Amino acid sequence: MLSEAEATLVKDLLPAARLITPNFPEAQKIAEILELPVYMDLDELAQAIACRLNGPAVLVKGGHLGEKQATDYLATPSGEQQVYSVPRIDTNNTHGTGCAYSALIAGFLARGLQISEAVQTAKTKLTSAIKNGYNVGGGAGTLNFMQ
Repeated sequence: MLSEAEATLVKDLLPAARLITPNFPEAQKIAEILELPVYMDLDELAQAIACRLNGPAVLVKGGHLGEKQATDYLATPSGEQQVYSVPRIDTNNTHGTGCAYSALIAGFLARGLQISEAVQTAKTKLTSAIKNGYNVGGGAGTLNFMQ
């Protein structure tokens, strides 16, 4: 069931953004709210959302899919697409990756990078932080940006 808050977020707030960074499950929910067909391919999903929202670029993150490559798809309303893919790192030290990724991208955008360059730079930094992550306590470990 669609909540009023979800509908407001997707229909009123997201179109005003410059870039949105949903993971695959979040992107599927956005597509559902926008009454888009069911998309299984991340590139098609990213492009459909970008076109329907007609405002922000859309970076659909594929990390939740558990494939051998961690692949993200960037799409713009004008039809431009970029693919960002790195080998998946076999680690449990992934706590906060989505938040860290979007924060890195925002920081690089604030420094004047174009969206595609900001995403590429952020993906590179995030991959290094995952590779150098460490366990603290129980559950998923943390990223390590201090290398």
